[in-house]
Amino acid sequence: MARESLKNFATSALSGAITSGSTTINLTTSSGSSFPSTGSFVIVIDTELILIASRSGDSLTVASSGRGWDGTTAAAHSSAATVQLPICAYNLNHIWANIPDTFVPDVPPVQTPLSTSGVPSGSASAYDNEFESQGSWTLFPTSLPSGATFNVGTSVKSHLVMGRGTGTDNTLYTAYVAFAPGATPWTATCKIMGGMNSINLGGQIVETHLLVSDLSNPSGTVDPGNAMRIDVPINAAVTSGAITGNRTVRPAKNVSGVFSVIAPNIVVPFSGPLYLRMNNDGAGRYQLFFSTDGLAYVLLVDQTFNFTIASLALHFFSSGSNTSASHIALVDWVRVVMGTRLQYWG
Repeated sequence: MARESLKNFATSALSGAITSGSTTINLTTSSGSSFPSTGSFVIVIDTELILIASRSGDSLTVASSGRGWDGTTAAAHSSAATVQLPICAYNLNHIWANIPDTFVPDVPPVQTPLSTSGVPSGSASAYDNEFESQGSWTLFPTSLPSGATFNVGTSVKSHLVMGRGTGTDNTLYTAYVAFAPGATPWTATCKIMGGMNSINLGGQIVETHLLVSDLSNPSGTVDPGNAMRIDVPINAAVTSGAITGNRTVRPAKNVSGVFSVIAPNIVVPFSGPLYLRMNNDGAGRYQLFFSTDGLAYVLLVDQTFNFTIASLALHFFSSGSNTSASHIALVDWVRVVMGTRLQYWG
C-alpha cells in the first residue's frame, strides 16, 4: 500500500448517522478541508478506525475493506459523532515496515573468491554469523557475573558483545560452533573491536582469541587441547598518570593444552577494528593473517600442525594483577569459506 497522507489538527463531525456498512462518510459543512486532499488516510470515529481512499470536499470515500480497520470493529455512528485523523498504531507500523534496516554489516553476503564477472562465487557456510542472532553458535557462560554483558545482537545490533562485570571478573567468555572440515581447505575471517577501562589500570592483560580446537566444547580452559589461534592481547597500566602498554596481534597454538607463541607480537593501534584470518589447506598447513582495513592482510605465520578440528571459537580472556579493569569486545561477524584458502586480499 502507498504511504498514507497525514495532516495536523484534522477534526470534524458526522453530518448524519452512518451504519456499520456505510462506504461514504459526510462531514459537517466546510470542515473537509482540514483533512488530506489527496491519498489515503485513517480516521477514527468513537472506537472504530476507518481507512479512507479519497476525499472530495466534505465527503470521504471508504477504501475497500476499510471499515473496522486494523483490528477494530465496524459499527454504526450517530450524527455529530467526532471524526478525527489520529496517529495510530497502523501509521507507525506502516512507516517502520517501509523503512529498510539501514545497518549493513561490513562484510559481503558471501565472502568467497570473485568469479570472472566480479561477483562473489560460492555460497555462505553454516558457520557464518553476522550476530543478528545467536544461530548455531553457543555462548558460555550463560550465568554472568555481576555487571557483565555477553550476548548477541541485544546490546549492540548485529554484534557479539562481551563486557566484563564489576569487581574482579576474570571469567573465560567463549563463543563457539561445531566445525569439522576434515580434509577440505577452508578460511575463517572475523572482524573484532576491543578496548578496556583506562582508569586505575595496574598491569591488566585482556585478550580476544580466534581459534580452532580439537575439543567440541572449548569453553573449559583458555588453552583447550590442541588448538591454532590468533590472539589480540591488550597489556596496559597507568604509571605516573600516563597509560603504558600496547595492543598486539600474535599467532599461538596449544599442544595438548600447553600454550606457546609461534611468532613475534605485532603492535597495532589501541583503537579501531581488526580483521583476523586463518586458513588451512586441508592437510594441516595453517596460514594466519591480520588486517586493519579488511582489504590487505599481513601474514603472521605459515606452519603445519596436524590435529582433528572439532570447533571454531572466540575466547575473551583476562589476567594480570588488576582484573577489575573493564574488558570490552565486539565481534561484528565471522565468515568461513569452505573449499578454498583466502589469503592476502579482501
